[in-house]
Amino acid sequence: SFCKCSPMYHDAVCSSRYTRSQMAECTAWGDIHFESFDEADFHIQNDLEMKLVNGYGTMPHFEVRVLPYFKSPGDRVSYIKRISILTRGDTKQTLIEILHKDSKG
Repeated sequence: SFCKCSPMYHDAVCSSRYTRSQMAECTAWGDIHFESFDEADFHIQNDLEMKLVNGYGTMPHFEVRVLPYFKSPGDRVSYIKRISILTRGDTKQTLIEILHKDSKG
């Protein structure tokens, strides 16, 4: 796979060129659609774990990851099975996982 950056991004990891002085927010809707903190849209249909947020260079460190899945073989639409929120400070690590279970998974 590859990452194609929009004009407001640079580098191989699509780092944002912009910073915000206000509180940032991201949104998610439907079958794995995301709007990032810097208002980039992502529409992802796969079953690979993705890191949505990474607090690079911040202390305490934090990450938000999602694990999508397909309800049936051959499906073209994926759904979120797990959301993981990880924080790590000097002496403590916390992992919160939100699991979704339906009749298929």
